[in-house]
Amino acid sequence: IAKYLKKQNIDLVLGPDKGALDRAKQASEIINCDFDYMEKTRIDGNTVEMKPKKLQVKNKNVAIVDDIISTGGTMAIAIKELKKQGAGKVYVACTHGLFAADSIKKLKQAGCNEIISTDTIQSKYSKVKIAPCIACLIK
Repeated sequence: IAKYLKKQNIDLVLGPDKGALDRAKQASEIINCDFDYMEKTRIDGNTVEMKPKKLQVKNKNVAIVDDIISTGGTMAIAIKELKKQGAGKVYVACTHGLFAADSIKKLKQAGCNEIISTDTIQSKYSKVKIAPCIACLIK
């Protein structure tokens, strides 16, 4: 995913929460850009609260990376917050794109410029092949 994002001129990689900080850091090292995370609190299975965190994103291209996108709720909230803070293009990327119900619509309405996932779950957003990554690990 990071190699794909590197071609998009990303200035900052974000994890949607502190738990995704390592993932954001690893991607940022490949892309050669800064990384950070959003402040997220999960209220229940369907409700997430994002605390505004002042990030230096004005006119910057930002990628939010996570392991799974299911409902798209967390990502949509994060995108809106980034756009509110003046971000340029916002990309969302995940390993497993479940994309339940109206998740794609939520992401696009929030201002997402591109949705990227691997092909572990095939969809039109599967832009990264996972097989070469797995092959590299088992050598």
